[in-house]
Amino acid sequence: MTRHLVDSGVFRGKRVCVVDVGASGGIEGYWEIFGEHLRAYGFDGLIKEVERLNAAVRGRDRRYYPCLVGSKSYQQPRGVPDTQPFERTSAARAM
Repeated sequence: MTRHLVDSGVFRGKRVCVVDVGASGGIEGYWEIFGEHLRAYGFDGLIKEVERLNAAVRGRDRRYYPCLVGSKSYQQPRGVPDTQPFERTSAARAM
């Protein structure tokens, strides 16, 4: 369906914007179906990974930022141990 919409010009003059928080490994490839209509921003705390990703997307409407995104007011749910957040990150998936 998406391929048909892109090919038929539905997105002509428009952009689809994707924001990836925890972008290690890059924006998922399935978003590339939007081609020139895709604008993507990624945020990750791994500086070297962000540098690598930015070098790989040079000249395209993609940009990665070396930032940690979260909420300072986050409160751990009662009774749920939250001592190993790394396993919930894209960095763990990329490894």
